[in-house]
Amino acid sequence: MHFEYDDIRKFNRKLVRSTVVHEGFFIGTYHINPRVIHLSRSRGNIVSPTHTHKIWEFNLLLKGKMEFFWQEKSVIIESGDIFFMQSERRHGWKLLSDDFLILGIQSSLSPAGSGSSSIQLKKLMDSALEKLEHHISGDTEISDAAWELINQVSSETPFYKERVHLLLRSIFLRIFEILFPEGMKCDVEDEEDSLRLSGLKTAEIMEYYLSDNLNKAVKPSDLCRRFGVSKCQLNRICKKETGLTVSEFIAHGKLNFAKWLLTHSSKMVKEIASMTGYPDVNYFCRIFRKYVGITPESYRKEALKNSVE
Repeated sequence: MHFEYDDIRKFNRKLVRSTVVHEGFFIGTYHINPRVIHLSRSRGNIVSPTHTHKIWEFNLLLKGKMEFFWQEKSVIIESGDIFFMQSERRHGWKLLSDDFLILGIQSSLSPAGSGSSSIQLKKLMDSALEKLEHHISGDTEISDAAWELINQVSSETPFYKERVHLLLRSIFLRIFEILFPEGMKCDVEDEEDSLRLSGLKTAEIMEYYLSDNLNKAVKPSDLCRRFGVSKCQLNRICKKETGLTVSEFIAHGKLNFAKWLLTHSSKMVKEIASMTGYPDVNYFCRIFRKYVGITPESYRKEALKNSVE
């Protein structure tokens, strides 16, 4: 399949507003919520700066050759190979061919367990990724599903959005089968390891909850019900572990995602407000200015200006 830049733009536009495609699903004991799905194409000798993402990144190279690097490690991938990186891990890439085409899927990925089980699951995931050096070479099942996904979107077959959602699930299912060939075994060893409202365990679960509900109007009372404590108690714990109140924690989480969308997409501010759980765009702009210091439009202009420089 041959893609011109106009074809890529049309593909990306079709998926921007599709709520069906971006619905979450469970694989094993992980909840996966696709946030951004896009095709990218570049030419020339390009090296990206090292960077991090708030969400899990999956890249299938459809054409060309690239080098991905993280920490002091690197791996070369070619057409049909997949590279993936967990959130908050600094990494970068370099083109090794004149032309490349890549399907990128960025998703939130959070353990469905709580307490030590979520911590253990995260450790299992980190270990599995390191063992495979963050890539899978030439798995035809994943590659075929990805091309079928692109074909469904490009041809707009009946119910293509629903089919794309199923194809995404099949891609992640195959990834998990490769990461965990014997399944995910995660046992809570004793009662002391269960969920406690102290330390990083609470902060991590709050972050997972927020990540899975970025497009909803999350309130402090929602988190209080999640933990079964009063707002005063949760505020005290949140302040101790993050330096923020519960309300500030929610706002920062949502606005970090909003800033990413302002920088990496052409979505209107009204769309971004809705995607981050603020149906009232005026309220979203007030909250954004309160915590960021400038309006969303000014933030986008500054980000674009800095990227050019």
